Amino acid sequence: MARNNKNIPSSKNQEGPFFKLLVEGKFLPNQIKIKKGFGILKRNLKSELLIENEWQKFLTSGFKLRSGDTKPSRYHFVGAKVKNGQLIIKVDPTISYRDAIGGRSLKLKKMGRKFVPVPIGVVAAIIAKTNSGEEKLGIAIRNLKHDYKPGGYSVTAGGNAQTQDKETPTETVIREIKEETGLSPKEIYGLICRGITYNIGSSTAGVIFFVQTHLTPVDISSKIHDDENRIVFIPIRKKWFEKFIIETALASVEDGLAAMLLLGKDRYGEKWFEKMMKSLSKIWTKYIIGENRKKMEQKVIRKLKKLTKNL
Repeated sequence: MARNNKNIPSSKNQEGPFFKLLVEGKFLPNQIKIKKGFGILKRNLKSELLIENEWQKFLTSGFKLRSGDTKPSRYHFVGAKVKNGQLIIKVDPTISYRDAIGGRSLKLKKMGRKFVPVPIGVVAAIIAKTNSGEEKLGIAIRNLKHDYKPGGYSVTAGGNAQTQDKETPTETVIREIKEETGLSPKEIYGLICRGITYNIGSSTAGVIFFVQTHLTPVDISSKIHDDENRIVFIPIRKKWFEKFIIETALASVEDGLAAMLLLGKDRYGEKWFEKMMKSLSKIWTKYIIGENRKKMEQKVIRKLKKLTKNL
């Protein structure tokens, strides 16, 4: 299933919940192609002012400006399609970290899709077996330095493709797995792309990967990696898994939530997926109209800490 970029929601069309599934399928690394186009993201005086205002608001939150934050460093997602069995992702390699933050402006979204910077990132859901043979999913508890949902979580590893290194999504996900879990390419197998999402809250696109490892969760926890996240492994047993998703949805980064739902869909079927989407729609409705979304997130983050404390 593939849909073009016209289906990416604007602020007037947030049917959600949390994300819109743009492409769904199963693609091997050699079936993913990047197609570049320049000048596709439209800019004018008004859009640049809105981006700058959002950026300045972000800087006042205590973030320290780094060299390169205002220079092009990542891909803007234009659209994706499936052709002859290949996933073709069209990008415009012209956006900066400043643009990515500025793209969250609700006023900018009202100007239309063509003006909104949509950085494209990747997430990797890593499955590992315990010594007893139970399969578990790694999730990453986000530290407080993150600019989006600090203290919340995503699936095991993820990040943005770097345009200066001309990274493909596959190269990005392998690098991020190494940095955030310590797992080398030789210690993972079965890497597969499961789809692409547009993430409403963060105004990003996410390329979702599944991957497996022969190492146990205990083995992985002993590996050296960066301090961006704390990796814990959760059960994928049906009832436990769906309860965890529903109770912690507001703490999850949207593409991580999508990855978990697609994993559940593969294991428990289309009806399970549809039931979960309906439940999440109800949560999204309360969240999107809530006067203080931050408080709602923090309440769920406290719950997340309790649920993962002994894992």
